[in-house]
Amino acid sequence: MMKRIAAVVALVWASVSFGSGEWKQIGKSGDWGKTRGGAVIGTTLYTIESGGHLYATELPSGAWKKIGGADYANTKFMIAGTDALYTIETSGTLYKINPKDGTWGTLGKPGEWSKTIAATIHQSKLYTVESSGVFYVTDLATGGWKKLGKPEFANTVVIVSAGDSLFTVERSGSLYKINPATAAWKSIGKPGDWKDTIALTTLNGKLFTVETNGGLYVTDPNTGAWKPVGQPEFGNTAFLWGAGNMLYSVEASGTLYGINP
Repeated sequence: MMKRIAAVVALVWASVSFGSGEWKQIGKSGDWGKTRGGAVIGTTLYTIESGGHLYATELPSGAWKKIGGADYANTKFMIAGTDALYTIETSGTLYKINPKDGTWGTLGKPGEWSKTIAATIHQSKLYTVESSGVFYVTDLATGGWKKLGKPEFANTVVIVSAGDSLFTVERSGSLYKINPATAAWKSIGKPGDWKDTIALTTLNGKLFTVETNGGLYVTDPNTGAWKPVGQPEFGNTAFLWGAGNMLYSVEASGTLYGINP
């Protein structure tokens, strides 16, 4: 019955047109107030709350449910694969999670990812940056890892996957495009253009960022050219994700929104 209700809500919500950069609230105000991180598989948003619980939210209806036990209080990163979730804990241990029931198991040796400062999944492999600046790729089937390139990434703030490449934003606010096979990199756009970025995600091969001034921007990852989307109304954004053809954000208030990109 709940699935039918969610499907009807999603259909009605999707049938209401709204312009580029416009947004609509999803679910009840504040329902995501304890969110500490999240990732999307398909059209399901998975979030971890401060109490350590994992939740699945159907998009765009906003219907949510708790999955498994309170096992995630020490999660540092959560990243979505094709059909599984992966977490790196504060202990540095890597876990694979079944998103259907929350069951999990370790990958690799405990503590091997303790120095990770940024992480993403690209083509079924985990890419991480360590505080030393070293760039690693991990086989998610075995947990085996290897270094790539030179230790040049110590100033990385965030890393994402888009198209055939990886992208990082550095502390300087510069955007870099990285070859996932070699870790060779090049600067994209003007140095420092992303220094005020507070949230970053990808959708359909493009980069979307929210800046401290509340502006939402879309960036062409091939050229670094960017332009604003809608009005500067997003200054309270805490988290930003792409799913389907929509952007979704959770604000500092804990309210979930769908955004037309």
